[in-house]
Amino acid sequence: MSSTAGQAGASSSTTYKVDWAGSLQANYSYMLHALASFDGSSASNSLTLDFGNVAQNSSSPSLFFILFNQANSDRIGLDLDSVSGSGNAGAFSTDLSPFAGLAQGSSQAFLASLLTSTTGAFNAQYLLNLSDADLGASNTRQNYQLTLNLVGNVTAVPVPAAVWSFLTGFMGLLALGRRKQAVA
Repeated sequence: MSSTAGQAGASSSTTYKVDWAGSLQANYSYMLHALASFDGSSASNSLTLDFGNVAQNSSSPSLFFILFNQANSDRIGLDLDSVSGSGNAGAFSTDLSPFAGLAQGSSQAFLASLLTSTTGAFNAQYLLNLSDADLGASNTRQNYQLTLNLVGNVTAVPVPAAVWSFLTGFMGLLALGRRKQAVA
């Protein structure tokens, strides 16, 4: 039974009353939070890519890495919101860029490169800030942070031994030529 009292108008109010008898049942379903990882089969929040030793001014070596939203039929999508680099970030390049709604069980591949114009031992850390896809109430969304470490050593190109032998022989011939000129 329901009833109303009052009259709608500029200076009046309306009241609604509901009499209830019985039981009420509410069913709801929800999505699991996204689960960001560098590994497709387990949770892995840190990855180190080591470029090893690379000769200066050689072609920039590149390594692939993958971000996953772990599989589960009830998992929400994953967003990559931002990336921040520290350390020797200028010695590396990546094609990391924000994305939205990476479906559960899906992945996104990226590329990292070591720049070879400058010699030195380099390492950089990239913090990847991720979150649940922008669905539902914002206060229920989960945030994640993954860490990508890049390491590499760019070495000066050594002068081959044959060049040193040639230069030594050439300098010897010049000295011998000068000695002959001095005797004559």
